[in-house]
Amino acid sequence: MMKVDYTIKIKAMINGITAAGLDRCYIVRIGNDRDCATLSDPIIQAQTELCNTYAKAVLVSTKFSGMAAAGLMKDQFHYTQAGYNATGADAGIASAVHVTSRITEAITFIVSSGVHLSIEGVMEQAGKC
Repeated sequence: MMKVDYTIKIKAMINGITAAGLDRCYIVRIGNDRDCATLSDPIIQAQTELCNTYAKAVLVSTKFSGMAAAGLMKDQFHYTQAGYNATGADAGIASAVHVTSRITEAITFIVSSGVHLSIEGVMEQAGKC
């Protein structure tokens, strides 16, 4: 799928979600294909750009991008349970920080650092505590 087509479709989905009363859509960015590292680049770029420019979309994890290199893929497209668990924990912490504080800098720290901290630790690292 082309980047522009993906962006149009995901924005339509997010607009539907927010029209139904939800505030934001939390995005867990997809990872790379195990056998062709650049196959998913247009979607990865679209998700990243969308979350950087569209207030209704918040990027809460990029962990899937490192799964192939970490040996956490069970086939070309799917992750091991350990990979899903690590990404879920990452996204859960970032989402909780955003919901309780709306501090985007804290989420950026979580996503870019790859370090798992408690919410208090994240807030401290972001300079908000």
